[in-house]
Parts: sequence; C-alpha cells; structure tokens
Amino acid sequence: MITAIFADSSERLVRQLFDVEVELHELRDVLHRRESSPAQVRAAGIAVSEVIEELDLLIRDTSRAMVAVAGDRFVMTELRIDHGRSRRRLR
Repeated sequence: MITAIFADSSERLVRQLFDVEVELHELRDVLHRRESSPAQVRAAGIAVSEVIEELDLLIRDTSRAMVAVAGDRFVMTELRIDHGRSRRRLR
C-alpha cells in the first residue's frame, strides 16, 4: 500500500516539476526576446514570481506528503497549484 502511494505521489511530483520547467522556459524566452514589449517583460516578471511561489508550495506539500507516507499516515490530497494562472498573464 505505501509503495503504491509513494509511486503515485512521486509521479505527480515529477509531472508538476515538468510543468514548472516548461513554464520557466517559456518565461525565459519572453525575457530574452528583443521583440518583447515592456508589458510582456513585466508580465513575465510577475509570472516568474508566481512560479517561485508555486514551487515553494509544491516543495512544502511534497515534504509533508513524504513525511506522512514514511509515517504510514498519508492522506490523499491534491496539491494546490494552478500553473495556468501564470501562463494566462503572458497572453
């Protein structure tokens, strides 16, 4: 049982970290593109701050989940991350 919970949690963590990586690459492209308008650069800067906050939540939630799994007290909850929020600001 614990192994299945750990595998599921690990899989979700990897997917969410991949989403963060993709989002950061997109933001980097906006920040490094000479054609980006000042408004796009500001929006990308705000989005970077939001991604950092989301990553902080992901790390804390994952830490709590791993402690719970190790202690055999895991409660199945979804992480509170909405990666779409930052991407919408860039459009």
